[in-house]
Amino acid sequence: MLLPAVSMSTSADPSKSEVLIICTGGTIGMFESDNGALEPRPGAFSAMLPSVYSFNQTKLPKYDVIEWQPLIDSSNMRPELWKLLIKQIRDNYDRYGGFLILSGTDTMSYTASCLSFAFENLAKPIVITGSQIPIHRAYTDARRHLTIGLLAAGNLCIPEVCLLFGEKLFRGNRTKKKDNWGVSAFESPNCPALATFGVNVNLHGHINAMPRKPLRVFEEIFSNIIVIWLVPGFDDKVLERLIPDDDEDLGIVFMLYGSGNAPSHSNQSFMFALTKLRSHRVEIVVATQCRKGSIDLTSYSTGTQLLDLELISGRDMTVESCVTKLGFLMGRGLRGSKLKQLMESDLRGELTPRLGHVPYGGVQWD
Repeated sequence: MLLPAVSMSTSADPSKSEVLIICTGGTIGMFESDNGALEPRPGAFSAMLPSVYSFNQTKLPKYDVIEWQPLIDSSNMRPELWKLLIKQIRDNYDRYGGFLILSGTDTMSYTASCLSFAFENLAKPIVITGSQIPIHRAYTDARRHLTIGLLAAGNLCIPEVCLLFGEKLFRGNRTKKKDNWGVSAFESPNCPALATFGVNVNLHGHINAMPRKPLRVFEEIFSNIIVIWLVPGFDDKVLERLIPDDDEDLGIVFMLYGSGNAPSHSNQSFMFALTKLRSHRVEIVVATQCRKGSIDLTSYSTGTQLLDLELISGRDMTVESCVTKLGFLMGRGLRGSKLKQLMESDLRGELTPRLGHVPYGGVQWD
C-alpha cells in the first residue's frame, strides 16, 4: 500500500507548471545501502533534483514532482500500481501539458504498453524514462534522460505514450529491454524511433495523429494471464493442468517458433491440449519468439491448424504489448470473436496494420 506521496514544484505558481513528473522508483533514484546494494531512499530523489544543474536551466519547462511512497523496484510493478499511475495521470490531465514518468527499467516496457492502452484519444505526451546508473553518481545516464524527458514532455507535440532511452524516443508499446548492462538498454525491433536526440532533435514521420475525440481512460486490468514459451519436447500435459476450475477466465500468450509454428501432425496431443483449453473459454494469443518479424498463421500448415482453433494472432506485437493489451481488453469484459477482432486491430500503433485494415481510431469498442 502506498503512503501519501512526496511532492514539490519549481514554479512559484504551481498552476503554471507545464509537466508533471511522477517518480515511481527504479535505479535512477536509488542509493547505496550499508552493504553496497542499491535501494530506494524515500524523499532523497526529489530533494536532490534542485542540485542537478542540467535539470534547472531557465529554458526548461516548469515542473511539479510526485514521488511515490514507498518507491518501488520495478520488478514489484503490478496491475494495482498501474491503476494508481493511471489515476494520477487522469486526475492531472487537464492541468499539465505533458507527463514524465520515472521508472525502473526491468518492467518499463510493460508499464509503457499498459499506459498506452489505458488512454484512448491521448492528446499529450506521456514520456517514460529511467536510467541504468543512479543519478547521484558522477558517471550516469540519468541526468541526460531527465533533461531530454522533460523537454520532450513539455515541448514536443507527440500524442503518445513514449519511452525515452539513450538518444531515442520510442513508441512505448513497441519497446523491449535488450541489455541489462549497456546504457542503450531498449530497442523497438518492429517500429522505428519516433524521434532522435543528436546534435539536433529529429522527429520522424510516423507519429500517431492528434485525436479528434475526447480522452477516454480505461482502468480495469484483467490479470489472470500467463506467458508460455514453447520449447522442443514440451510436455503437453502442462497445458491440461492450466485448465481453470469452474470455467474461470484465463488468458494465455503463447510464444511460438518463427511465424507461428508449433507441433502438429507428429504431435496431435499438443493440438488436442489447445482444443481442450479453447473449449473451456481460455483466450489464447500466439506471438513470435523472434526478436523481429510477425506471426503469420497462413505461412505453414502447422499455423493453419491453429487458425482453425480461432487463436488470436499477436502479429508483430511484443510480448509486453500482447500481455497488457489482452489485460485491458479482457478487463473490459471482451471475449471470443470481439476480443480477437480488437487484439488483431491497431489500437495505439502497437502493431503494423495490414493493407485495408481498420486504422487506429476507427475501431468500435461498444
